[in-house]
Amino acid sequence: MKAHYTASWTLVLTCLFSAGALSQASPSRPSAGSPPSVEALSESEQLYRRGVEALQGNDLETARDALERAVAADPRTARTHRLLGQVLALQGRLEAALASLGDCLELTPEDAQARILKSIVLAGLDRLDAAAAEASRAASIDPSKPRYRHQLGVVLRSQERYEEAVQAFTEAERLNPDSEIFPYEIGVTYFTQQQYDRAISAFRRAGARKPQWVELQIYLGSSHRARGEWPEAKAAFDAVLRLEKDNAYAHFGLGSVALARGELERAEEHLKVSARLESDRAQVHYRLGQLRMLQDRTQEAATYLERAVALKPFFPEAHYNLALLYQRLERTEAAQREGELYLSQLKSDESNGEAEREYKFNVPEEAD
Repeated sequence: MKAHYTASWTLVLTCLFSAGALSQASPSRPSAGSPPSVEALSESEQLYRRGVEALQGNDLETARDALERAVAADPRTARTHRLLGQVLALQGRLEAALASLGDCLELTPEDAQARILKSIVLAGLDRLDAAAAEASRAASIDPSKPRYRHQLGVVLRSQERYEEAVQAFTEAERLNPDSEIFPYEIGVTYFTQQQYDRAISAFRRAGARKPQWVELQIYLGSSHRARGEWPEAKAAFDAVLRLEKDNAYAHFGLGSVALARGELERAEEHLKVSARLESDRAQVHYRLGQLRMLQDRTQEAATYLERAVALKPFFPEAHYNLALLYQRLERTEAAQREGELYLSQLKSDESNGEAEREYKFNVPEEAD
């Protein structure tokens, strides 16, 4: 599941720090008396405040410039290094962000927020062992923050340390039992392991807290479909279309359910919509190929399956069906080639990479 994390690390970064970091970054005011005038502040403090304001306005370039100048004026202020690291990370300058966060932690080693931000950046660099260590350290420094457990769980799942990931998400849910994100993450973790009954239980718990959540309903429908529970799968995908009528994956799910139930016209209707919305999805072309095979439209089926393997060369099921089709079309050499590809891919460890997990999901913000 490594790809799930590396594809979405910037989103996780934004979710974790869009509110919390800025509130802590804002300069504190004295409890009594008038606040000092801007002129009375040091140069570094003025620049720091300018950086905070720019970041709050999502002006990352101005924020970076102000914070870099603040660091130059006073390199001994940890919070400036931390905020600069956040800005650099949001800009995708990961190595530079890592250096700034390292400077922060040299000054304040017990800064849990800096360590969790460092964990996110390390994960973005695919340095997952170090990312897990930093997230674990942050959670031990401040065990009251569910988002630190969340980050740890995401990294552990990326390392395929699934039991530990579930434990981290469960601890986060215990700290914030009203949040839907943690049971959702538990469900995704079980889904990744193809433990669909446990995934469904977790997704239902998340859905009770946030029923109108597209990605959750897609996962729920996919879990039911994997178990052959067609009415439940259809209900979940229908719920997605009520929220997003042009959701390609919901149409794909409904088409797949209809195909499994022998409802070929309905299957074609949904699969064609899905293909129109996302023409580069290999699984859609594979399902359309299966549909044409059932309709005895052999050449069209072969065309769809050829498109599927062109988009996704590692696709054992598609190669197997192509081998059958080429035999029908008396293309002996092509049939033999596809059969050999199928057998070689079937033996590979990658053969468990089911296409459900290709779908990119978004993660909502969580509340501490």
